[in-house]
Amino acid sequence: MNKPFLAGMVILALVLFAIAPAAQAQAQCSGYYCEFENCFFYDQIADGTFSFGCPNWGYAGTAGVTLSNMCGYPNNVAYISRNLYSTGGVVAQVFSTSNDFLDEYSFEYFVETSNMQPGDKVDVYVIESNGYPPQWHLVDTITTNVSCLRRVHHFTNPGWKGHLMWVRFEGNFGSTSTSAYIDYVAFWQKTY
Repeated sequence: MNKPFLAGMVILALVLFAIAPAAQAQAQCSGYYCEFENCFFYDQIADGTFSFGCPNWGYAGTAGVTLSNMCGYPNNVAYISRNLYSTGGVVAQVFSTSNDFLDEYSFEYFVETSNMQPGDKVDVYVIESNGYPPQWHLVDTITTNVSCLRRVHHFTNPGWKGHLMWVRFEGNFGSTSTSAYIDYVAFWQKTY
């Protein structure tokens, strides 16, 4: 082989190596099909692990993304806390369900809280906003300290095919030492 050909191959390999993480991050900024055999679901949530910095998630108040040891190992998670000026925050994502898939859904996430005081809570909503007013469905309220708690909620035939939806985690805390962490968020829609 000649040297220009080898140099070209090296440059091509370096370019492919450099763009692979960007392509992976881009792929994670949209939903995806379940990767297991005989798993007929599509996850409508983009970047459910908060690892790729996708703009799909919205944060308000004292919410954001941080590195945490949630579930026993360091990873990026969404958090809600309290400071002197705000009693909590919101972590939310808006997405559309598919008209081509079935009207069956599974909403799941992990949550961890610390230093919860009486009156502190994290409310979890699924919001269907196709019509006016939007329909808010409170699916969970967490009022105690929990560690690496997995929650799963199933919805069969709620009439959400092709609708604009939200998932929303809303924390309201009385103590500045209270915090909540959220990770592994998924909103699965059955494909067939």
